[in-house]
Amino acid sequence: MSLENRKHDRLRTYSIRVLIDNEIYEIADISVTGFLLPKGPDWMVAGQAVSFHFVVDTDGTDTYIGSHGKVIRTQENKLAIQYDEPHPKWDKILPRHLATYG
Repeated sequence: MSLENRKHDRLRTYSIRVLIDNEIYEIADISVTGFLLPKGPDWMVAGQAVSFHFVVDTDGTDTYIGSHGKVIRTQENKLAIQYDEPHPKWDKILPRHLATYG
């Protein structure tokens, strides 16, 4: 999917990471349906399904939120992942969290 065809804007986050195979990875940016990992597991390929947990930091306390998705693009070890919203109100929860915690 090209950048022009995205349904949701991606925003930079400093308070949300992902846990994949017991390793935590930083997220470069996130939307309610996708995120970009600047560095991810090197064994992941485009088209591959992935189960993970968001690691959400709120005032120094991590909350783990399970989800799953699919790798839609890999480039120079960067992974673009499209995911299923982990909560029915995720489209409201995520922007509010990012506005508060970044």
